[in-house]
Amino acid sequence: MVFGSEGQLTKEPARQRTANRRLNRHIFSRYRTHIRWGASLVYLLFGLLDYLYAPESFGVWFTLRLIFIISVFAIFAFAAKSKWVRNHLAWFAGATLCLACWPIEFMIYQSGGYKSLYATGLILCGTTGLQVFRMRKKLALISLSLAFLPAIPVYMFSASLETLHLASIQAGFLLGMIALSYIYGASEERVDSLWIRFRTMAKEEIEHLKKTEILKNHFPKVIRESLEKIQDLLFRRKFCLMRWWALQILCPPRQFQT
Repeated sequence: MVFGSEGQLTKEPARQRTANRRLNRHIFSRYRTHIRWGASLVYLLFGLLDYLYAPESFGVWFTLRLIFIISVFAIFAFAAKSKWVRNHLAWFAGATLCLACWPIEFMIYQSGGYKSLYATGLILCGTTGLQVFRMRKKLALISLSLAFLPAIPVYMFSASLETLHLASIQAGFLLGMIALSYIYGASEERVDSLWIRFRTMAKEEIEHLKKTEILKNHFPKVIRESLEKIQDLLFRRKFCLMRWWALQILCPPRQFQT
């Protein structure tokens, strides 16, 4: 459950609240960059394929794509101003996934049902959303079910008795994707344990670097002071290790001996 009001905050375990905050911060950063300026642009550019594939339906399809992009920017704008939206941003991510898939299902309906080439695009859209948002398995199951299941009756009603088995194969692909998203999705407990292990490892690495005096002897003072203020342990660890390896490669080891 995503934390919300103060009453809920007091009832939930501290670890669960921390995991929810971390997930919402991750989704908010994805909205800021990947979704608004990456996925939205690609989603709009696929309108060129709409024009080549079905020029008579291009106007309606392109309008649906614009509605999705407007909804993405609107969700980010509300999240930037409203704490309630930020606290429930995981559910808005699931809604975004549905808003991206439903127009494609309408395109499938208008372009031949189970024979439409957009059936592949529907699976691509769903899996991309899961990867970008890194949804937990329960939310992934709910979101992907709501996004994919409306396409199954479209496939079935577009087929005749002779081609019903082909439509069933397409529907089976969607059901398989829904099942796999839950079976191989990351559970909250696993994500939490991996994050704790990572933080412990990152702190140990930084302490090790400090003991070897790499930060003290081989970093300019301005960079060292800026680096020590950064709270992102992953960035600090990568930066220190890359600097250390660069020094090892470019300069003889004896130059680092004190």
